Amino acid sequence: MVNMFNLVFTLAGLEADESLLLLAAGFDPMNSLQDIEAFAISVEKIQQRALPRCVSLNLQSLPIMVRSATGGVLNSNTPLVCGGLLAGQSQDKCYQLGASTTHIASMKQRRGGAASVVIYHGTTLWVTGGLGSIYPVKTSELINLSAVADGVDIPLPTAFHCLERVNHMTILYGGYTATEDSNKILKSSWIIDMSETSPQWTTEAPMAVAREMAGCGTIKQDIGADGLLAEKFVVAAGGQNGFSDGLNILNRVEFLSVGPNNSGIGVWEEGPPLPFSLTEPGAATTEDQSILFLVGGMKVLDGQFSSQTLSLVCVQSYCKWSQLNQELLSGRVSTVTLVLPAKRPESVDYSPFYGAAGGRVVSCNWQFLNLILLLNCSYLHLGQRWVV
Repeated sequence: MVNMFNLVFTLAGLEADESLLLLAAGFDPMNSLQDIEAFAISVEKIQQRALPRCVSLNLQSLPIMVRSATGGVLNSNTPLVCGGLLAGQSQDKCYQLGASTTHIASMKQRRGGAASVVIYHGTTLWVTGGLGSIYPVKTSELINLSAVADGVDIPLPTAFHCLERVNHMTILYGGYTATEDSNKILKSSWIIDMSETSPQWTTEAPMAVAREMAGCGTIKQDIGADGLLAEKFVVAAGGQNGFSDGLNILNRVEFLSVGPNNSGIGVWEEGPPLPFSLTEPGAATTEDQSILFLVGGMKVLDGQFSSQTLSLVCVQSYCKWSQLNQELLSGRVSTVTLVLPAKRPESVDYSPFYGAAGGRVVSCNWQFLNLILLLNCSYLHLGQRWVV
């Protein structure tokens, strides 16, 4: 009997151990972005020195041009992009990326600069905070493919913050809070267990440096020669602090350690600094949490947007940032960055998402670098640029 799952990915040119790193929305020096860039990534193939094949993505661009949106991948195969800023105004729509990118829900509140994680066994996007009409809000929403519901309020009205999930715990840190009378960039961090019946926030130790618009992620390092135990680090990379009269872009990185099975949560400690100061990058971690990517961002305050990709890898007690030679089509900031996992349920049909190259012109460039394999294939079709 033919396994339709394997057939779909053979036709798509994507192998079973490859993941997709997707970049959607954001802002470049000319305008907000509607196009989507993607990389096929595989760590295991590095050891085999095998070159991957090109992958064709049959993706429709977003219908609006937004920056500072948020998103996640539901059910392992459904990328969502929600909210964001359009001409300085917060948005409320959520779009499902695919061959026909569709508006699937409207949030109860407009949100730009919100942060989100996927919870409830991969079925729900939990969207927190963000800018409302003028100021940050403290409400949150639970979004799945059929409904939108109110979520737990966050501790403070906050925007441009980080939200990361480690096992069953979710950690909120950094960001910007403001009212009519005051504003402040935060170094606070809080933790919550959304699997509880009545989840409650608890205060954790603050970061050393207040920051907003940081690169956020989680990365794992092996402990011991057997590699069976893994400590995880919640990461705050770069970002900015200060306000218009003294804004400061950071290269400092902080780690919050979380022991195996949440056996212990440490304090924020200094991590390896970024190669350069960076704010508003896209950030995503591979499914196995072995690699954290920072994509694009702004280096300096004169509007120099980065087209570079950084990777963070931790081996034993040594963590290092590396700069990949492969660059984006153009510099971009405030991008939603998502990873579609390599391990896919056989019951899931991905054919609406992956398509044949058809009449597009295809060019591919690949390289082995810094223990990460990236494949970049450019598709040009009727003036529409696709990158896979």
